[in-house]
Amino acid sequence: MNKVYYFIGIGGIGMSSLVRYLLSRGEVVGGYDRERSELCIELEAEGAEITYDSADTSFLERFQSSAEVVYTAAVTDSNPQLAKAKSLGIKSTKRAQFLAEVVSTGKVLAVAGTHGKTSTATFLTHFFMHAGAAFTSFLGGISTALNSNYYSSGSDFFIVEADEFDRSFLHLHPDAAIVTSVEPDHLDIYENPQQVITAFQQFLSQTTGPLIVHESLKGLSNSAVSYGVETASTVQISGIEVLSDVTRFILKDASGALSVQVPVFGLHNLLNVTAAFTLSCLYFDRKVLVGAFDTVPLPKRRATLVRTTATKVFYDDYAHHPSEIRAMHQLLSSRYPDKAITGIFQPHLFSRTRDFLDEFRSALKLFDRLIVLPIYPARELPIAGIESSLLLKGHQNAVLVEKEELLDVLTADTSAVIVTMGAGDIAGLVPLIDKLLLR
Repeated sequence: MNKVYYFIGIGGIGMSSLVRYLLSRGEVVGGYDRERSELCIELEAEGAEITYDSADTSFLERFQSSAEVVYTAAVTDSNPQLAKAKSLGIKSTKRAQFLAEVVSTGKVLAVAGTHGKTSTATFLTHFFMHAGAAFTSFLGGISTALNSNYYSSGSDFFIVEADEFDRSFLHLHPDAAIVTSVEPDHLDIYENPQQVITAFQQFLSQTTGPLIVHESLKGLSNSAVSYGVETASTVQISGIEVLSDVTRFILKDASGALSVQVPVFGLHNLLNVTAAFTLSCLYFDRKVLVGAFDTVPLPKRRATLVRTTATKVFYDDYAHHPSEIRAMHQLLSSRYPDKAITGIFQPHLFSRTRDFLDEFRSALKLFDRLIVLPIYPARELPIAGIESSLLLKGHQNAVLVEKEELLDVLTADTSAVIVTMGAGDIAGLVPLIDKLLLR
């Protein structure tokens, strides 16, 4: 008999991959979300029953004796659907715990880090596909190669993203793990930066097998394999050459040096590819994996080249942390060294804007021109005195605009390169900007 599941926040990128897993197994799946997003429409087509009315509890009432509710960390007990489920005595489980239960039957390969989880997990998925592995992958973004955040060819391995938000990754006990970076973030959850480090240390202690860590994190584990640009790293990259369509570099590990090329740009992406390759080599022949470098795919909204015209190049990126903004600027400036770059940034969360105000200002000053949109609140209420205008301080060519004004402002923009950045609803503006560039 099929099991029944109900997802509160079903259209979330992390939730929807689990929904696809359950639907592929023939389970009955329902859920709620605030908006009928593109992902929700796809899930409906795949068989999910979704409501967009928080007062609609008919699915829960219909299946109350057999259903299990799965909800995101952002959902609180005040949510009417969660409250209804609990009043009906329905088992209710946070997504992180549910994920841990799903993957407990195979070898768990987890990708953790303040930045780079989704790209690295996407690259890891690509290498495992190339090796012909029997595995299932839950991604925190849409792979451009799969046009999905879910892939399955078996259950020997599970590739997952280990999210530090709400300490979710501590539900996992991986067989192997990659840690791309550890920086302060989510300080609405963690009281101070040390608590972030402590959480990652605990995650590492829960990993029973190999650890692959960025060279800056060697101090977190004496047994970890490190990767980076330093000669002291276990796996080192060097000789980076940026060409029109690919990046070439030398990857050196214990087995020797490889000359490889990838259709992605930016030092952070080269490091993420290296981490994924290094972990893959623990399970598959290095010679088999090498052929996958030429076709590694990025997830959507990770350094996505949206449009090239005679006068403009337009990128879109998920960057919402100062380090991610710096990484995106490094990518663009290395690829277009003589071009002026306009950054269009939508801050995500009042608390993050407050906690990293100076760091945001420093990163955003790298752009020749800066356009800032109002803060996207997500799960938060406004914080007194915290607004987007604070990010303009110190920039000589910056402006604050409402979303409705952006296209008019861009009409007069003279930069050869423009990039939209943010984790909020700025992605909805990308098609409009693209259309503007085609005029």
